[in-house]
Amino acid sequence: MIKMNITKENNSLQSRIMRRVYAIWFAKRVLPYVVIEAAGFVSVVYALGRLVYVRHVVDNALAAFAANPWGWAFYMADSFFYRKPVIQALSLGAAVLFIFAVRNVLKALVELNVMQRETKPARASFYR
Repeated sequence: MIKMNITKENNSLQSRIMRRVYAIWFAKRVLPYVVIEAAGFVSVVYALGRLVYVRHVVDNALAAFAANPWGWAFYMADSFFYRKPVIQALSLGAAVLFIFAVRNVLKALVELNVMQRETKPARASFYR
């Protein structure tokens, strides 16, 4: 009975310690990238929104898609290539930042999974 209580206390302590380790890891490894990329993405999208009427682009894209799904692809290509270079650069910047953000989030999730596997002690050896 006493051994069982000690085991539960060790498990609880281990869980609290590992939660703190994961939080510190997240704050050091992931959070800076997320903040920087989010700030960059928001600023690029904000600048793009000031130059382009997003509502009109979405309305026209939906109308083109309703008429012909392949027409939607041509509309998107035309709406990109026949715009000012500033708008093209901002659009590409937003796409690149979005891709990097998705890549970094997936990388962080994989690293977290690996870290959790490496730091999880075997039950039998931990309680001996």
